Amino acid sequence: MSRATDLHDAIPAVSYGNLFAIRRCRKVYSRRLEAFLEAANHHELPLDFPFTDGGMNQTGFFRDPRLDSTHVSQLLSKNGFDIPPIGRFALGTSPPCLVFGFTAFDERTIKIHLAKLAQVLHKK
Repeated sequence: MSRATDLHDAIPAVSYGNLFAIRRCRKVYSRRLEAFLEAANHHELPLDFPFTDGGMNQTGFFRDPRLDSTHVSQLLSKNGFDIPPIGRFALGTSPPCLVFGFTAFDERTIKIHLAKLAQVLHKK
């Protein structure tokens, strides 16, 4: 059998495997997003998360538009968090907003760290 034939036969299996992995990730990420949003609501974070239809990150917009998201991000960094302001990714001006990556963490870890995040934000 030629190498080309072997690869041709393997392509459907690899494609199916990739689709299975994508479906699995969607379910996992959906549970993690739900845990993230529930914890954010439970701990009354001073942020709104208007775009919750999916993705690997969430943008949290400060309810107080006077807050400097770069300053808050630096404060969070001093407390062990890596939550960049959206301005880091913008070409122009941006609203006071932080970008939360959550998909790398399980639900328990998300809940624990959002509780700690709330403590820092409520002290501010």
